[in-house]
Amino acid sequence: MLITVEKYAAQIREIEQFVGVNFNQPTIENYLNERFNGTKVSIKAAFKKVHGKSITKYHNEYRLNTARELLLAGAPCKKVAKDVGYSSLPAFCLAFKNRFGCSPGAVTKGDNSNQSPPLNYIEELIKIEDYIKSHPKERLFTQYFFQFYKSNFPSIRYYFKRKHKKTIDQYSNSYKAEIAEKMLMSGSNTLEVASAIGLSPSYLTQLLAKKKGVTPAEINKQIGKTTRKHLAIIEEVKTYIAQHIDSQLSATRISETLHHFKKTVKNLFLQYEGLDVTRYIDQRRIERAKELLMKGYSLKEVSAIMNYSHSSALNAFFKAKTGLTPMDFAELEKSTAVDTNTIFYTSKVNLINSIQTQKVIDVLALVDEYVIKQADKIKDDRDVARYFNVDVDILRRRYLEYRGKYLKETISVTRIERVKELLLEGKSVRLIYQLMNFETPVQLTAFFRKCVKMSPTAFQKISIGKRIRHLKSIDTHSAMLAELELLIRSNLELNNTIKALAQKYNMGTSNVRYHFLKSRGFSVGDFLTRCKLENAINLMLKQVPILKAIKSSAFKTIDEFYKAYVSRYGEHGLYSIFRLPS
Repeated sequence: MLITVEKYAAQIREIEQFVGVNFNQPTIENYLNERFNGTKVSIKAAFKKVHGKSITKYHNEYRLNTARELLLAGAPCKKVAKDVGYSSLPAFCLAFKNRFGCSPGAVTKGDNSNQSPPLNYIEELIKIEDYIKSHPKERLFTQYFFQFYKSNFPSIRYYFKRKHKKTIDQYSNSYKAEIAEKMLMSGSNTLEVASAIGLSPSYLTQLLAKKKGVTPAEINKQIGKTTRKHLAIIEEVKTYIAQHIDSQLSATRISETLHHFKKTVKNLFLQYEGLDVTRYIDQRRIERAKELLMKGYSLKEVSAIMNYSHSSALNAFFKAKTGLTPMDFAELEKSTAVDTNTIFYTSKVNLINSIQTQKVIDVLALVDEYVIKQADKIKDDRDVARYFNVDVDILRRRYLEYRGKYLKETISVTRIERVKELLLEGKSVRLIYQLMNFETPVQLTAFFRKCVKMSPTAFQKISIGKRIRHLKSIDTHSAMLAELELLIRSNLELNNTIKALAQKYNMGTSNVRYHFLKSRGFSVGDFLTRCKLENAINLMLKQVPILKAIKSSAFKTIDEFYKAYVSRYGEHGLYSIFRLPS
């Protein structure tokens, strides 16, 4: 069943307000039964879609968060338990420990083990998560971060485990298992998935069995050819609907046009999408109508574009699906829209205090945009609050609530990235401190060292030096691989050739093999076999006897040549070669 959040927006706000005022009630079910008896199930589903948790869980978390604030303010534990609606102290302690990982007494005594880590560590934890997600092929993350952070690594590892309830390697393995499962479900084979996440097929099987309880073979068996065919039909129908959304669509017309049975299309949509194809079409047409209305089209123009016989037909359809007429929707959008230009060039606009959730999200997006645009002028969150003419404490609280991190942290990260860009462009510290509105070069150096753990000058030297070394290594590898190909073609021999090249270019033989595979897409051994086959076939076409041609091409036996030929070209041309005169 498709739940429209807009339909129940007023009820969701009413529930939020009720929880905020009546957090001392032990349960919220009685209120829901009395107030929303007929539509309780739909409202619960809409609430969960908005908040990502059930009403009961939202209510309990709000009670416990309030309890924690009271405990930090110095209130006695027994009084707090009674104030937030717990009948017994043991039940309150158990719920509190499950929520925060420590007892209420630890908070009262000032135990800081569950407070947020320092800002610089929060930034590093985010960097670690981003690095793991952007480098799925890497394996030894712990060793890499140990070398990178050195003496700070124990603290980083401690805060990371406290945040995610797992070590860095366990976190990376869980992420790899999620990627592998998604790729296998989308139809990729085991070798492609293993290559994408940097694991061998056998280790991939063990990882999925441990993390997800299934093997790649079981996933492929679950999907099967039938499921892939069904997904292809659904994708075909969706594409057709998107291309003809302004036409009068129906399940019958779609089935006839795409040459599928109507019952098949309906059943597949119910099975995989969870709704009927007619509802899916209605949903897409409502989105299309909203899109046109938000662009400023009138009701008559939208009706004409979407091929309605009369504007009243569109009006009735829109109201039945959203609870609003098209014109009401257009007026509501205009009244709630936030003009970016007005925000950026108006100094006295109070947008944060006492506004609805969606508006807060819109304004915080503008705050992020302002921080990015004015990164060279903003020093801290007070400058942002002064620009938007709001109380700095309200702005901080709202930003932390909706973004999950501090505004100061966002400003620091943005300014550091801007400083890095300027350093990589070759600008000096004395010029950058003026561009970025620092008081002195020393202040810039201290700020950069605090965030990056090195001075700006050292970062500039290392980064530019790395770039130059990388370009030089690319040129060296290209020359080495071209020379390797020539030597293999002329000598038809591998081991001694690689050893000679490795000594010449001062690298290991395994590195030579690795760079060849990375650059060409196949191994050195495969290239040697290909060269030997080409040489043998050319000799045979020149009327050289088969045995002599095979021996001259460094094949030990006819059987070895036969296997190499079949694996490379198949059996279709094999007999014509063996019919050549010997």
